[in-house]
Amino acid sequence: MTMKSLSLGVLVLMALAHPAAAQGRERVAVVSFKMIGGALADPNQQQQVRASLVGGLAASSFEVVPQAEVEAALQGAAELARCDTAACLRRVGELVKARWVVRGQLESVGANWLIQIELIDVRDSTTAAHADETCDVCTVAEAKEKLSNAAAALRDKLQASKPIAPPPIAPPPVEPSHHVDAIRMWRILGIAAVSAGAIGVIAGIVLMALDHSEFGRHFDAQTHLVIQRYDTLAPGIALTVVGAAAIGGGAWALWHDRTMQRQISVAPAASPTGASLVVLGRF
Repeated sequence: MTMKSLSLGVLVLMALAHPAAAQGRERVAVVSFKMIGGALADPNQQQQVRASLVGGLAASSFEVVPQAEVEAALQGAAELARCDTAACLRRVGELVKARWVVRGQLESVGANWLIQIELIDVRDSTTAAHADETCDVCTVAEAKEKLSNAAAALRDKLQASKPIAPPPIAPPPVEPSHHVDAIRMWRILGIAAVSAGAIGVIAGIVLMALDHSEFGRHFDAQTHLVIQRYDTLAPGIALTVVGAAAIGGGAWALWHDRTMQRQISVAPAASPTGASLVVLGRF
């Protein structure tokens, strides 16, 4: 037995013989792993290949479900033993209470090797991490070592695939409905007052311009010529004054509406570096 094989055997034995050390680690079950090629026909060789795979998974802080436990679960569900779809593997993982299941294969073509490993999430049957490796012109021992390294790298790939959650941001404070209604009321009043005031000023100016203008003639009973003239000075002045006052009041209402829109809201917000205040407003 070579020193490399001895080290791998010790690693597997340590991972399986000390369940206390595995507490708190996620369980992974090797459910479907195919070995293809003449170099892998020997049962002893197949056992060593599986030990390499298990050793790599154990080295990356997984708790590997013992193969005997997997086989016992399959005895009670014979239909799952012949199925290697993600849904079937998920069911096997649930039976052995594993968080992850492994599906893969090691194929030899002469001195070249193809390694494929999938780490499937038992919760939703999706592939959370995978490894596709080749070992060109390699011995069986080198292929097993590469398989072990590929299995050990699944943990890092799993961590890298997790999305980074954005920092929490406090939602902006919602303006009370009565505040919004007040802003809308002042805006409507201001526009209406300015519009009405402008009409009043224009009408007043027209009336003052018409004042004392002739609009007709006739003779009275004594045959005196009577010239009819407009007497609109007083209402013209009144309309102009009232219109100007309305324009002033409307302008003030619009100014007040703008002032209310500029009110500032302050809300706390959390960030990865600490707490802060967010100042919100319309300017």
